[in-house]
Amino acid sequence: MGWFPGYCVDIETGERLNIAFGEDSRYPHQNGKDMLWNPTNTFASVLYDNTNGQDGDLYVGGKHYIYVFGHNRKPSDIDYMPAYDYGSHIYNVLKNVTVLQDFTKGNIWMNAMWVTLPLLPADFPVQQNPSDPYYFMRTDCKVSIRIGNPYRKATDDFAMHGSPNDSLPCYHFDLSPYTAVKNDAATAKDALGMINVVPNPYYCGSFYESNINDFLVKITNLPEQCTISIFTVSGSLVKRISKNDNDTWYNWDVRDDKGKPVASGVYIIHIQIPGVGEKTLKWAGILRGEY
Repeated sequence: MGWFPGYCVDIETGERLNIAFGEDSRYPHQNGKDMLWNPTNTFASVLYDNTNGQDGDLYVGGKHYIYVFGHNRKPSDIDYMPAYDYGSHIYNVLKNVTVLQDFTKGNIWMNAMWVTLPLLPADFPVQQNPSDPYYFMRTDCKVSIRIGNPYRKATDDFAMHGSPNDSLPCYHFDLSPYTAVKNDAATAKDALGMINVVPNPYYCGSFYESNINDFLVKITNLPEQCTISIFTVSGSLVKRISKNDNDTWYNWDVRDDKGKPVASGVYIIHIQIPGVGEKTLKWAGILRGEY
């Protein structure tokens, strides 16, 4: 077995696919007998060109065919082809020389969903480097193959009655690792870091206000139950809110407990969550009408 310096992915399933390549051992001078995928830039011999193909040899870069095998069928099917397995399935079937296996070998090639015969450009300089035979292919080249493959319902003898989703594509996703976790102390403590106040700083207005008489600041990512206390930097309590609803935010109208607008400056916002912990925020605001 040789080694192919690349890989292939089925864009419909996301699976990596098996790849095989060939070479023509009749042309060792075209790298056709070294078990390496290293095509040359020679299309044919001079005699072939001079006789318009009537004589001479057709090299095509040493005939380094590339075969991409699709992942088809089920393991119980006789023409089954697995997804990428380092070529193990293909190798184990093709190495068997008994007559009984000839039909199975044919099934291997039946799964070759894409085949090509590459050739280096004629003006590409091919040099030898015995220590690194793939040095000339060090590149991020990507080949995208897009073939029209519409979904169609089979008819007559091939129809499958009672198929899921009326024969239309049907997918299953497991989102359990991403589902919300409830009543978990560790998750609740981690969520404390998400609590925030916006806008911060507040400069004469915010996006949440609907008219010039509004003053609105939003404290976000709150749990259902918590106590919000707002202090001046000197420690005086400005406002205390007991939240007990399903909203994940609280809209502060930038007023104290008596309904009067607070003065411009820096404030401390403390959020206490029963059984979880607490979060302290600093907020700065410059209110309209003071400047």
